[in-house]
Amino acid sequence: SPLESDTILCDIVTSISDHSPGGNTLNCPYRFLCPVLFHALKAHNYLHEEDLIADFNVCESSSAHESASSRVAKVSCSFPPMRALLCRIAMLRALNRRAKYALPLYSLRPPQEDSAVLGGCSGFGASVERLGKTEQKLSGWIQAPSIGKRLRVLKTLFFTSVKRSLFDGITEATTTATSLSQDEYELPRDIRTVRVNRLKARKGMNSSDRIIRRKNSVFGQLQTELRGWTGAALRRGYVAKGHGGQKR
Repeated sequence: SPLESDTILCDIVTSISDHSPGGNTLNCPYRFLCPVLFHALKAHNYLHEEDLIADFNVCESSSAHESASSRVAKVSCSFPPMRALLCRIAMLRALNRRAKYALPLYSLRPPQEDSAVLGGCSGFGASVERLGKTEQKLSGWIQAPSIGKRLRVLKTLFFTSVKRSLFDGITEATTTATSLSQDEYELPRDIRTVRVNRLKARKGMNSSDRIIRRKNSVFGQLQTELRGWTGAALRRGYVAKGHGGQKR
């Protein structure tokens, strides 16, 4: 199907762009993309007959060739000519450039998932995915059309850089503000300290009691420490002196 073909091409292009100088699929130059794609198809005898007389210089990035070759090796279908592939890549780029600015404006959750009314097998209500009945075929169940449902179906056409941009934007928008400390070398009052005893965890692993092993493990201690924390405290990001630019 066209969706499956575009998904395969999107995966190959993304794997090549990850090894480009910028690492962004939207800005990856064609002079870097074309040689890698051409030689990956040629290595697995997937070149179209129109491209047999063509040739491209080998790209200097060996990791890009290995990544593209591994993706092409998993494909069991034929490929169209290079000019058709490049046209399709241009269309996918155009779609992702618009999606980069449009995705934050739309809800990715279908409206049926916000409903607690099941509605029966012949009416509206919660989606089948929410009910956990994807393995059962329910005749007459209506899936209400929505932008969120359509975006989920087409999620494989969005580049990784576009998805990461959306995720980073959501993370930044929902980060809890932290008031600064008077002393720049001291952590603010809002920053809490989590204490985990690794020696206690290692000693607990030698116990024959499963409850003690679970309680004294690193994850068990973290659960105990974070049990009373609110969601806002977990969404806090702060960079202090000596953190090396890593938010804590």
